[in-house]
Amino acid sequence: MKLHETLEEKGFLFRGQDHPNQFLFVCGVDDFITHHIHVCIYDSDEWNDYINMRDYLICHKEDAKRYEALKKELASHYSEDRKSYTQMKSDMIQEILDKTKEWRKTSAK
Repeated sequence: MKLHETLEEKGFLFRGQDHPNQFLFVCGVDDFITHHIHVCIYDSDEWNDYINMRDYLICHKEDAKRYEALKKELASHYSEDRKSYTQMKSDMIQEILDKTKEWRKTSAK
């Protein structure tokens, strides 16, 4: 796949698929990961979830702080277990995605 080759030439490593229809690439210094790129199809459900969550968290600082705190806590407990780290975030992510649906309805007016 051309995408894989291009990102690997730039120093990103393919990490697999955490979720269907999404590819994860990472890069960093030595063993310390500094960047994650989630690749998904434009305007797919997955793409819209990322965009909606990003926009919602920019506008809702308290939820952003809660999500940040959870990610930090999970990273300290599951630094060597990405699958568990990802799974343990899923309830809060779903909660926020549910909020985005209502927020988009009211913010579009």
